[in-house]
Amino acid sequence: IDIRLQSLAYHELKKAVENSGAESGSIVIVNPKTAHILSLTNYPSFNPSDRSDIKDLSVFRNRATIDVFEPGSVLKPLAMAAIVNSGKVDRNIKINTSPGWIEYGGYKTSDFRDYGTLGLSDIISYSSNVGMVMLCKDQESKYLIDFFSNFGLGSRPSNILIPSREGFLPEASSLSNRDKVSSCYGYGISMSTLQIAQAFQVFANKGVFKELTLFYDEELTSPKPDFRVLSEDTTRFINNMMIETVNSKSGTARRARIEGKKVAGKTGTAEKKKKNGKKSYSASFSGFVPANDPILLGVIVLHGLTKEEHSGGTIAAPIFSRVVGQSLHTLESGS
Repeated sequence: IDIRLQSLAYHELKKAVENSGAESGSIVIVNPKTAHILSLTNYPSFNPSDRSDIKDLSVFRNRATIDVFEPGSVLKPLAMAAIVNSGKVDRNIKINTSPGWIEYGGYKTSDFRDYGTLGLSDIISYSSNVGMVMLCKDQESKYLIDFFSNFGLGSRPSNILIPSREGFLPEASSLSNRDKVSSCYGYGISMSTLQIAQAFQVFANKGVFKELTLFYDEELTSPKPDFRVLSEDTTRFINNMMIETVNSKSGTARRARIEGKKVAGKTGTAEKKKKNGKKSYSASFSGFVPANDPILLGVIVLHGLTKEEHSGGTIAAPIFSRVVGQSLHTLESGS
């Protein structure tokens, strides 16, 4: 943990949770070249020097590694990588997503609006659920689940040596056709903030899975051997989609931009029905910078959002811009 980055992340997260009305939030910052976790912070939190006024014991929980949730659209780059990797889809294919919704497996899936005909990169940039359904319906369930597993989904991140959860990755045999396509836009799967960082580490590390670590002491850690998940060519292809998502006029992650740096990343917004019937949302952004040779990867997640502004693009992306932008400046200046 870099205390400078930890302090930056905590103060920005505290401000964001309080301003947005979120119930909680987490930030993870990683050096993708070494897989070292530089910041892992949560809010609400507590002062370890004075625990006298603590009434809510959940502040002791390391939410970034323990709290699991359906990630929503932040998972789409993984699904798109699976689609491209399968060889079943031409990279130049155009998908007609009109009229902005599709009925499949007895359920209706909608986009924010009718995006018309989209290429693969547009589907990620606009975050089209309809496009993902149309691409995923022809994929084999076992292929998709095995592919997601290679990114660390469904596995407990044991190498960090602190309490963590494995989330939920379903058995392929249990998936209905509807479940299969839902998994491609981040539903029916659960992950922690740390697991999102671990998955995006593959994109930031030229397609190679490198297990995240929290300790420098090699005698304490026993990471899995590095292994290739994606070819460099496919990784570059998906990363360019995430660059478009941040840098195009229509991308959902425009507010994640950092002046003078090219950012690659993806937003996520997941809906959850509460016991009282009302809805709350989790907003996320995962990205890395500089896009073509990353030195920092950041994941921002806020839970329990109920206000009108609750999307990953409006809530999580700006936090990434501030936290990772300031972190880059701190590392580059050595201050």
